[in-house]
Amino acid sequence: EKQAVHGEHGDVDIIACAIQGHLACIQMVFIREGQQVGDQTFFPDMRETHEPGQILGAFIGQYYLEKIIPKDIIVSHPVEDADLLEDVLTKQSGHIVKICPNVRSERAKRLQLAQTNAESALAAKLASRSDLNARFEDLAEALDCAEPPKRLECFDISHTQGEPTVASCVVFARQGPVKSAYRRFN
Repeated sequence: EKQAVHGEHGDVDIIACAIQGHLACIQMVFIREGQQVGDQTFFPDMRETHEPGQILGAFIGQYYLEKIIPKDIIVSHPVEDADLLEDVLTKQSGHIVKICPNVRSERAKRLQLAQTNAESALAAKLASRSDLNARFEDLAEALDCAEPPKRLECFDISHTQGEPTVASCVVFARQGPVKSAYRRFN
């Protein structure tokens, strides 16, 4: 169900960032014509730690490449090179775009809710990772291995009523599914 956002009349995206170690979570809330039409959670791939403003700047630059750009983008942390991003997004969209790290009243409440959701999603992801590590350790114990496996590749080979044989491979690493390594074979 769509939710009305009091005091909003146009299009606004709210972007919050939470970080813990080498893992970040970005929570987006989409408001169109004063209605909250959805939200989305992203977990950017990070090889090293970064500040929230750096992550938000890189994310915004990539996210809006082929997306509709609202007039206001509310962010949880000041964005590095915000002026440059605003100029690029303004040229791309054909209307003035503002990146706002400091908001008040209803917008501040929405931003706080997005920040809370980002922190909760990050905590859930971290809990899932620790649960996955425990499963890898249990597997090592069950197979009597000296240490837990670093990577699992699971194959399924099948055919149905004379159809050509098909095989598929799914891959798991210590951080979870590695979907880029999934394969299907004829």
